[in-house]
Amino acid sequence: MKTLLKSKLALKISLLCLIAVLSACSDSESASTKEKEVKKAEVEKEKIPEAADDVEDMINEGPGFALEKEDEEIKKQLEKYPNKLKGEEAYNLAVFLGAAEYQKVFKLYDDYNPGFNDVEGAPGSDAKPRNLVLLLDSSGSMNGKVDGGVKMDLAKQAISNFASKANKEDRVMLRVYGHKGTSKDSDKKVSCESHEVVYPLSEYDQAAFSESLNTFKPAGWTPIAGSIQQVEKDLAGQANPETETIVYIISDGVETCDGDPVEAARALHNSSLKAQVNIIGFDVDDKGQQQLKATAEAGGGEYKTVRNASELNSIFKTLMEQAWEGIKKDQWAANSGTQVNYAYVDKLEVLNELKFRVSDVVSTEAMGLNNMIGAMEQEKMITLEEAEKARAKVKEREEKIKKYNEEKFEELKKQTDEEKDRVFKLINEASQN
Repeated sequence: MKTLLKSKLALKISLLCLIAVLSACSDSESASTKEKEVKKAEVEKEKIPEAADDVEDMINEGPGFALEKEDEEIKKQLEKYPNKLKGEEAYNLAVFLGAAEYQKVFKLYDDYNPGFNDVEGAPGSDAKPRNLVLLLDSSGSMNGKVDGGVKMDLAKQAISNFASKANKEDRVMLRVYGHKGTSKDSDKKVSCESHEVVYPLSEYDQAAFSESLNTFKPAGWTPIAGSIQQVEKDLAGQANPETETIVYIISDGVETCDGDPVEAARALHNSSLKAQVNIIGFDVDDKGQQQLKATAEAGGGEYKTVRNASELNSIFKTLMEQAWEGIKKDQWAANSGTQVNYAYVDKLEVLNELKFRVSDVVSTEAMGLNNMIGAMEQEKMITLEEAEKARAKVKEREEKIKKYNEEKFEELKKQTDEEKDRVFKLINEASQN
């Protein structure tokens, strides 16, 4: 009997132990599950995009989500992102959510005209009709990047803007070269023979011109000479003493197809078209600049070098101003410079207004970004120490964009001063004739 009782007792103890073990395992599994769920929730938090460091990229990264949003919406948006942020992470998040829409205000700089062709009686106000011939390098190297973006994208934007400024009497043509094959030796023949008119000589049509720009991409070699030689064939029968032919070549390198661009430009300039050949060297090394400059000089034109998007647009404006020169200097001289002086004062007022507008946007953005960081502090997403680091990054961003704004202003003011001096020189020449 005693033996039976002992056996029952041992069995009960064993069952209790088993229940305790199972309960502990269950608690352990529950805790593990909860831990996994927390980790999963953390993983599912949205990643924070890295803010731009280059000033031209900063200008293009807005507008942020938080612009024109209510506080409650912003708070909900912040909940999607991790806590315990570092200073740089908080700055990146603030920019992603609150970056200003700079594109619109900086476009006003791009639209600014530093010249005086729009002044009544100015040289070019009754200019001859022109054939504006654009030759665009589409070799593989145009896929490279400079400040502001990919060279080909920037070149397309610049020539599109340039063509849109043509007078209604002008006709525009776009020929590309080097847009087939690759830069490999095996593709040299195919690529060097690739130069094609994608927008035939005609009045400028925005939709058709934009469509033509989408028909090619950077590809192979650089047949500059062959492309120049084709222009005379493109414009066969177009020679006319009442029409000027002006060629603009945009290239980021030298001839690589064994041609002689200097002789090709000279022949075109001396042909019945009497074409003027201008070249814009886009991010070209010193050796390349020498060849391109010699080509432009042989073609009776000018060579300009640019390193980024801003310089490219500015040079195109200058070349267009010079093309508009053609020319009743006697009418212009009759104004005795009075109209130019009035126009100059007006242009400086416009420039100053642009600078202040941009500066106001910069200051407003900085205030908004700092407020965003303050909201992160309130939501316990960031410590005070890390918040100060984030605010330092905001200050650095503010200073960069303000400096860029000042540089844009000074650059356009310098161009305006140079254009004014050039026009007064024309006035003096006309008054002596």
